Amino acid sequence: MFSIGVVGDEVSQDFQTVVNFVSEFNLDAIEIRSVWEKPPHMLSTQDIDKMKCILNGRNIKIVGIASPFFKCDINDMAEREEHLGQLKACIKLAKAFDTNLIRTFAFWKTFNLEDRWDQVISAYDEPVQIAQNEGIILGMENEFSTSLATAKLTERFVREIDSPNVRAI
Repeated sequence: MFSIGVVGDEVSQDFQTVVNFVSEFNLDAIEIRSVWEKPPHMLSTQDIDKMKCILNGRNIKIVGIASPFFKCDINDMAEREEHLGQLKACIKLAKAFDTNLIRTFAFWKTFNLEDRWDQVISAYDEPVQIAQNEGIILGMENEFSTSLATAKLTERFVREIDSPNVRAI
């Protein structure tokens, strides 16, 4: 069985509106991408508490966190380090809502991907270790603007990473 839900910010930035929509249409779940104009890694403890209050008594699950993790330049080490912090904040958010799925990416597209493929793969060593330690699944999204522009590249990436904590979305 699977859940039917929405990516919350595709309904509204207001979490109450999202929850009301999900209830009205008898859906099961919400994936958090942004709430109250904040990306998931910027949601505060107070925001999380408010979201939990809004969900209280409703049979609605948070099924995942749609993070912007590694939507960045593979060559910018400072930005990559910043994104590791974003991942850790998204893990905290995921755990607060009892989910283990975080949507992630594999850097902005490079035009010499085959030459840089091993670099893309090795850049995931630390995120995979973090995911394994935290019991999190990194759901790789293929998006044309990233290095994993196609499902075929995403399949190759997931196969080569070879971790139960990295899967395709």
